[in-house]
Amino acid sequence: MYPYIKMKQEDDMRKKRNMFIMFLAMVLVMSGCGKKNIDMETAGESMDYEEVGSTNTTNVGIALMENGFYYQNKYTQLMYYDYETDQVTYVCSKPNCKHDRMDSECDANINGDSFPMAFWNGRLYYTSDIPGNAFMKIALFSVKPDGSDRKEECAVAEIAIDATGYLVTVYKHYAATTYTVNDTHQRIELMDTDTGEKKVLYDKDDKLLYVDGPYFYYDYAYYSEKKFDKQGKKIAETLYRYNLKTKKKSKVHEQLMEAFTFTKGYLFFSDGKAINRIPLSGGKVEHLFDYKSNGDIRYDGQYLYIEHEHDYRSDVGDQQAKCDDHWVDVMKLDGTKVDTIKWNDRGYCLFGDQHVLLFDRVHGEDGVTKEWAMMKKSDIGGKHHFIDLANGKPLKEE
Repeated sequence: MYPYIKMKQEDDMRKKRNMFIMFLAMVLVMSGCGKKNIDMETAGESMDYEEVGSTNTTNVGIALMENGFYYQNKYTQLMYYDYETDQVTYVCSKPNCKHDRMDSECDANINGDSFPMAFWNGRLYYTSDIPGNAFMKIALFSVKPDGSDRKEECAVAEIAIDATGYLVTVYKHYAATTYTVNDTHQRIELMDTDTGEKKVLYDKDDKLLYVDGPYFYYDYAYYSEKKFDKQGKKIAETLYRYNLKTKKKSKVHEQLMEAFTFTKGYLFFSDGKAINRIPLSGGKVEHLFDYKSNGDIRYDGQYLYIEHEHDYRSDVGDQQAKCDDHWVDVMKLDGTKVDTIKWNDRGYCLFGDQHVLLFDRVHGEDGVTKEWAMMKKSDIGGKHHFIDLANGKPLKEE
């Protein structure tokens, strides 16, 4: 494995896995007792689930809903944020429960390390890592919207304990596991949890290749294969998609891309110099506007959200210190900048859904995320108000 490619693989896996862990790191000290209960009759998929939910959150610890979202705190307890009341509650059906994280009877306590979640057919599905001696079991669980009636649905995958990295993605009744068998070998396994059928989408042992994904959009699983030269420079990239209904794979686009997303039937992508789009049904690449970016992009049907990751390094004695600045530019499709969003603590933006933007807040020398911040999209173009989801208190913009 060439050092740069190995570093790139580990960094990409780290970023995506950290997105999972970041959501686990919310510190919420309030009790759900006396709070508004989650209505099991009206809970359901967000009406924008396919557009802002699938590619945005199927591989992170959040499930977007019509009136709020599910997520996990640092103790892997299941939480719910309500847009109408601006309240955070423990997802627990037990009356007068103290929600102690060591209480096995509390519905909010989830076994193992849990990351991606999805709401489907009236139940919340999530995966949980259950370590073993030689292999780690990744199991799929489901609960009712109030946290009750927990069921272990099936085992999604078993991964060797010494695997160098993995990514789990949940979408409707599908679960995909991307993992590195060794430093040069990557595999994507897809499972239909309704039927138990498994399919290997990608399985290559090549030190010059790296696979990114999958990302689900409607009834397709998209993944990108990147090719590097011996010096570690990316020289080619191909985006594929797998049709979940017909079970056929096809090639979507070939071009070097810094980041991409799917919205309104288009593939939006940055090539590092400009923002472009191409119809997923086929057609020519449309240049939208010139823009240098090396971060993620999202489009919510109104604005493009373009994340910047400015890395700079400085030598401090024998050690090298690295700092990351992150901000998001809010753009129209004609290239007009609407806003630039910064925040006090450096961190990643998950872009959220049609209501909110979510940011992690990094604290401590260990770089472990302790808290999350949220900004309502109604603040775009005006004064920014950040809410600390750890304690409900406002934060100041940087």
